[in-house]
Amino acid sequence: MFKKILVANRGEIALRIVRACKEMGIAAVTIHSEVDRFALHVKRASHSHCLSKKPLDAYLNGRRIIECAKLTVWAFDWPSVLRRARRALEEMRMFGVKTTIPYYLEMIKSEEFQKGVFNTGLVEAHPEWLKYSNKSLPQHKAAVIAAAIALNKT
Repeated sequence: MFKKILVANRGEIALRIVRACKEMGIAAVTIHSEVDRFALHVKRASHSHCLSKKPLDAYLNGRRIIECAKLTVWAFDWPSVLRRARRALEEMRMFGVKTTIPYYLEMIKSEEFQKGVFNTGLVEAHPEWLKYSNKSLPQHKAAVIAAAIALNKT
């Protein structure tokens, strides 16, 4: 089991993850913008990193998030960071809700990401990463809408 995770989200979702981590005895590290510095997910986290003064930049700037993740998933070299991050994501289990965990697993497997290249264009370049396999769940419709918004297809 892992001891610390990086919560690269905000609001209610981040708060729920932080709460679950505390219940499991796992340290939760959050990222935030200057605007969100007093948000509940920031206050309740084990510790937090302010990545930007701009509201959305903190959550969309891949390079800053990766640098923050290096502090969370520590290792001597980049391949070890990737292995540990992948193992942590594979160990994470959430039931009843769709998460971005499958997307992050695909991103970690990507040759581009393994070379240290990351930007938000990876979403547009790999729309198949946003596909969910269980279409019978009631949440599938919401996932389809979210994927369409992410790809600007609405």
